[in-house]
Amino acid sequence: MTESAANIPRDDLTVIVVAYHTRDLIGPCLESVLTAADGLRVAVYVVENGSQDGSVEFVREHFAAVNLIDPGSNLGFVGGNNLVLDELLKRGTAGRYVLLLNPDTIVRPDTFRVMIAFMDATPAAGAATCRVDLASGGLDWACHRGFPTPWSSLTHMLGLQRVFPRSPLFARYHRKWQNLSTTHEVDAITGAFFLVRREAFEQVGALDTDYFMFGEDIDWAFRLKAAGWKVFYHPGTSILHYKGVSTGLKAHSGRLTRATAERKARVSGYFAEAMRIFYDKHLAANDSALVRWLVRGGIGARRRLEAWRYRFEGLLSREG
Repeated sequence: MTESAANIPRDDLTVIVVAYHTRDLIGPCLESVLTAADGLRVAVYVVENGSQDGSVEFVREHFAAVNLIDPGSNLGFVGGNNLVLDELLKRGTAGRYVLLLNPDTIVRPDTFRVMIAFMDATPAAGAATCRVDLASGGLDWACHRGFPTPWSSLTHMLGLQRVFPRSPLFARYHRKWQNLSTTHEVDAITGAFFLVRREAFEQVGALDTDYFMFGEDIDWAFRLKAAGWKVFYHPGTSILHYKGVSTGLKAHSGRLTRATAERKARVSGYFAEAMRIFYDKHLAANDSALVRWLVRGGIGARRRLEAWRYRFEGLLSREG
């Protein structure tokens, strides 16, 4: 950090919202953010990732207190966040905590205060998330993850996690045996609400640019834990997550999404590629050649099946 940056009064929180075609949701999201920021020192950045739905003009007109960035093209979730994260690293001006927040979320009035208080009281915590509830009902299990090892991914895909939700052997993918009403460590948390301590963020760096979208949050958590920090799930507060609006991959967001079948096919490819990148980067070296072949083959097969599925959906919609 430069000497001049060290003398600048530091914000409590830096919030980064990366948006893509979420014009109908960005307003309620930012209203909830500004309400939760009342009485705190909070800097809010919105990166409009090449949206063509009037989002840029809407944010500029209605949210003058927000720092709006329009890169003019879709840089992906990682590229959009890193526009801000890299600048914060360069200038040494991040808040005491940095929050990645999805535009299809609503935070509670107490969310920022509760999470900052928890982090202040838990110096070993490099990152944390709160309880993330789906607008369609139930928990967004992405806020309570195990690392996607070959075994945990296999039990998840085979449905064994659903059959044995209290088993540490079969429910590792979402660690379903843990008590969701208590605060505890997890492996990874969701990028929809990823709160990271400034010192931890400065130590491990910004998001990995090998990812376009998906997987970068798990990767960040993995790097934080490898650096000696802990990652927590803290249910002392919650947010609401509509989930899947920009991608169109979630059935419960079908009435809100504007994603075409072609975009769904493309995005499903990003998901499969993220799985491959994470596995090759962090896990493959510990597996045998046979396991590596099976994992990579399984990821490739899933990618092709998903692509065919959404292309078929597109053909049906055009014929309809």
